[in-house]
Amino acid sequence: MKIKLARLVIIFLLAGVGSFAGATKAHAAPRLNLEPASITVLNNATFELRVAIDVESNQAIGSDAVISYDDDDFDVTGVSNGGFFPNFAWANDPENDRLEIHAGSFQIFSSNTGAGTLAIITLRAKKSSGSATVSFRCGPVSPTSQILSTTGTNILSCGSLNQSTITFDSQTQPTNTPVPTATPLPTATSAPDSGNNINPVCEGLSVNKTSGTTPLTVTFSCTGSDTDDDVNYAEFTFGDGQQLSIEKNIGAKGTISTTHTYTITGSFAASCRVRDNNGSFSSRPGTCQKTTAVSRAGTTTFRPTATPIPPTPQPTIGTQLVALTTITPTPTIPLTSPTPMEEQKEEKAFPWASIGVGAIILTGLLLTWWYMHKKSPPLPY
Repeated sequence: MKIKLARLVIIFLLAGVGSFAGATKAHAAPRLNLEPASITVLNNATFELRVAIDVESNQAIGSDAVISYDDDDFDVTGVSNGGFFPNFAWANDPENDRLEIHAGSFQIFSSNTGAGTLAIITLRAKKSSGSATVSFRCGPVSPTSQILSTTGTNILSCGSLNQSTITFDSQTQPTNTPVPTATPLPTATSAPDSGNNINPVCEGLSVNKTSGTTPLTVTFSCTGSDTDDDVNYAEFTFGDGQQLSIEKNIGAKGTISTTHTYTITGSFAASCRVRDNNGSFSSRPGTCQKTTAVSRAGTTTFRPTATPIPPTPQPTIGTQLVALTTITPTPTIPLTSPTPMEEQKEEKAFPWASIGVGAIILTGLLLTWWYMHKKSPPLPY
């Protein structure tokens, strides 16, 4: 009888331990995010959205970001590589309200871990009121957003994706007060336009900061010249939906400066152009464009993407939709020795399970000892 009771106690203890051992582990999930999550833009102004990627400790060889937007609300004017993967391509399909971004590391045994920027999307607002969303397309439909591991497995969970909300403003030009000039602009010597006016030239845009944390105040200096007139105006576009126009006569050649404070995170492409006193504008050449990377205070600034230089030049895919079979980052060369995925991070919790198991074991041992040493009552004569 004592042996049977001891066996029952041991079975009870093993069952208790097994129930605790079957607890499910919680893992962090690889994800894609649109940043900023919300922004207000002016009608007809351009702005940027950052596609951020975080694969945690997993080893990833590529990612597809399929973006849904309403062509009645936005125009996609460009997409640039964020630098997380070296190989990059994109295709826009406005008729189906879809933008496809494809990036990867197509070298054998090459993969990435951690977080960074997958791409920078530049859009132009087409409305003056209301709001709209830009989101990821994910699920059983094709094409779909995904992150590929070294084994070619999609490790992206659709539930970890977010969307960006854009609010439209009715203004078409900013209401900033122009910087006053000490002396009224002379107009007596301005000759009427004979039809042979030479447009001014924007020679360069310089900034005192290319990265920092919010709020980040940057000084912009736009240099312009004109061979037959005076430059008397500069127009700044800061890349976050804000613009500023300054009237100031600087003669045949000079510089007009201003400051702007970024209060949201992202990678912002600023530019400027100048105008002469005949009302003719310059173009915005590459020398008059600068990119500033802004991150949240207390975080590491992500890589600036002003002039990404991939190892092999990639062709620009314009606005024609390219078939996915030609640009998908899924590798066709099998990996002979794929690097195993590292174990995902496990959430730490207070060891209630260990304490419970210890209490059950101790109680069982005490019961077993008591029963084994219990004296049998004397037999009646």
